Amino acid sequence: MKNLIFENVMLVIIDKNKPKTVNDCILQLNENANLKSIHLIKDQEEILVKEIKLPVQIQTIESCYMLSITNFNIQIYFACLSDLHKCVDWLGENSPPEDTVDDILISQLFIDSFERLATLENRRLKIQPEDYIFSKIESYWNNHSVIYGFFTTLCQSSGFGKSKACQNLSKKAFVVFCCLRFRNSDTGYPKKSYLADKLTQVYASEKLTRQYYTKYFNMFIHFLNQNESISYKEFFEKFSNGFDGNSAFDHNQSLINQELDNLEQSCPNTNKLIYYKSNKPLIFVFDEASSLLKHDPYVKNKGNTIKSNYFIMRSVISEFNQDKKIFVLFLDTFSSLSSFMPNKWLDPLEKTSETFLIEPIYLLPNWDVHANIEEVLTPQDSLLFENICSFGRPLWGSLCKTKNSFEKYDQIGFKQLIILAEKKLVGNVSKTLDQLTDNDALAIISCRLGTIRPLLTSTAQNLIAKNMAVCTYANYEENLFKIEYPSEPILANSAAFYFNKKKTFKNNTQSGLYFLVNKLDQLLSSEQLEQAY
Repeated sequence: MKNLIFENVMLVIIDKNKPKTVNDCILQLNENANLKSIHLIKDQEEILVKEIKLPVQIQTIESCYMLSITNFNIQIYFACLSDLHKCVDWLGENSPPEDTVDDILISQLFIDSFERLATLENRRLKIQPEDYIFSKIESYWNNHSVIYGFFTTLCQSSGFGKSKACQNLSKKAFVVFCCLRFRNSDTGYPKKSYLADKLTQVYASEKLTRQYYTKYFNMFIHFLNQNESISYKEFFEKFSNGFDGNSAFDHNQSLINQELDNLEQSCPNTNKLIYYKSNKPLIFVFDEASSLLKHDPYVKNKGNTIKSNYFIMRSVISEFNQDKKIFVLFLDTFSSLSSFMPNKWLDPLEKTSETFLIEPIYLLPNWDVHANIEEVLTPQDSLLFENICSFGRPLWGSLCKTKNSFEKYDQIGFKQLIILAEKKLVGNVSKTLDQLTDNDALAIISCRLGTIRPLLTSTAQNLIAKNMAVCTYANYEENLFKIEYPSEPILANSAAFYFNKKKTFKNNTQSGLYFLVNKLDQLLSSEQLEQAY
């Protein structure tokens, strides 16, 4: 193998505190007899020399021409893709195949990024997401209009920090947090809650469904009436989430499950909501709440027509004493606004037409919260993976910071995070070009060219639920959903990955970009998009 020289490369030396960046370097790859070595030169001075004695662990991110050599804690950014490929080929004889990271480790990364990192204040707005949500709830409590029930939806796409912000409401109120996730996954967190199956179960009759929902709310109200001195934090840790990141997650969850069993057994049997004695705020949160719509809007169970669990639950909520500070939040990446936000007269117990539903919450002050503009001074700085992850929704920055903070995640390369983003952009699964749906194509192109808006509301909703679009407006009465794909570097990188894919059709090779542009043209021709595009 011959010696190679690459000019205009950027070197990043990985450091747990702060990466060190050196621009405009020369990379020299030398081979002498049986010895290979890597030399990085800046201003005619060698700043780094590494001998290759053992197989090197390498990972690449082609969308930003980056090569990571894990053994040496360095990243090298090339001027062009061909230079990256030449370097990889040169190192190839000393590089084993990239390992498949254990799914359990990926799952643990999600848990730690959720539990160990605090939510960040929006530097421009000077507010944290939980403070914003609580201020909205307080405004509803203080509204003197006739409200049908103190509940609303918090609808936004994946990775926006909805769940974390709502759990952090426990700093300001008694919070009961229940995740109704249909099934657990490696990257799904919070995990499915203990009582989720009972809440989403289709009972034999509407009466039985109402009875369980009434009992669910009464369990916690009765406990608080009997334990007036308990703090917000103690209550939340006892019944929702006491995971401290140190003890085993499953052990902590088993303790909570036992507490919930005890709570159910001690709750008085009554078909009416128990009066809440305290003046302290009490907030119930149902995450992944679309599980309540499994049979929407009506189901036939053993010949009887009943309404979906969601309608029945919010009918029960409407019976709370509105003089008390009790509120219910439904969280999800809703795929059907019309199903989840129907008009009030569809509820089992019809209310006067003068009442109104509380508008949904959709925007959170969570965008770019991990970004530090002072660390992005040059175009080369914008290529650093840590900086790429810091912009956009908080998911990326949280995962990247957690990975860099704990040695146990060293075997998770940045490439795994890129693959994760690539999957999330197209429905959270790996896909070939032929497997991409029309919505996948719209999402990919929007991340590079700007938002392409569909005419159908249902398409916009699905782009939020499955393709990482951001909800910027939602309206109950008119069933409106507006979306955007604001600038988000890691998703732009993911889109470039699909642009660079290849497809062979009738002995012709087609680029991903050509394939996707054809998809866009077909959608425009069939009048499925706003004609401005």
